Amino acid sequence: MLFARKNPKKKTARPLRKIGLVVLPLCFLMVACQEAPSSEAPQEDLASYERVERTIDNTYPRLSLEELSNYSDLIVTGTFKGYGDPFRVLPYGGQEPSIFKDGVFEIDQVYKGDIKAGDEVTLRTQGGQWVDHEEETIYVDTSSEDLTLEEGAQVLLFLARPTADAYKTQEDYYKLVSGPNGLYSLSSDSFENLADPSITLNPEDLETIDPSVDPGEAQKAQMDEKLKDGSLSQEDYEAYFDQLDQYGQRQ
Repeated sequence: MLFARKNPKKKTARPLRKIGLVVLPLCFLMVACQEAPSSEAPQEDLASYERVERTIDNTYPRLSLEELSNYSDLIVTGTFKGYGDPFRVLPYGGQEPSIFKDGVFEIDQVYKGDIKAGDEVTLRTQGGQWVDHEEETIYVDTSSEDLTLEEGAQVLLFLARPTADAYKTQEDYYKLVSGPNGLYSLSSDSFENLADPSITLNPEDLETIDPSVDPGEAQKAQMDEKLKDGSLSQEDYEAYFDQLDQYGQRQ
């Protein structure tokens, strides 16, 4: 649901449309400042900014461990190091923008993928708050993908490279397979799904993962099957593969 608190001196915000889903290494900029005779610069007052909120209802399919594994480029356990600031992505094709945030994980163990323990991966999820200073508007996206993790949390991740998505950008990041269904917390003897705690995995379950399965080939096979049974049109089939080389712009 969208709502806005309007200020007659401000521009009217463009409503954001409901969209579907889709991590960039965190960058830290150090700025040297000279001393000035005045005190600290005044904080910008955002209270009068127009505020637009939306709730994004994403429905993610429940996948088996085999399906999660086959659609994953990486399957790893890792330690959460923190989030960067939320940002907005202007999608390819002129749709409404959306807000995302990137989190970084240090890898502990690898079950699938060309990566090793000690490396870092970036996970991009949808949701957060972004301030448009030009239009003096605060945009807020809430989504079931907007995951809250504490630094130091140990998790199991089923990760995929972004594929046909107008909101993907040309950076080195991953997305969760089937949204929050692809994220598990670690306990002493099992893994608990964050989206549905009743779903658990045992360490021996992960031994069934076939690391040789290419998720790109698995996705194409699924698209071919949908085209064959008529649940996907030829036009949509071709559009999917066209989107593989289309990118949005991060602000």
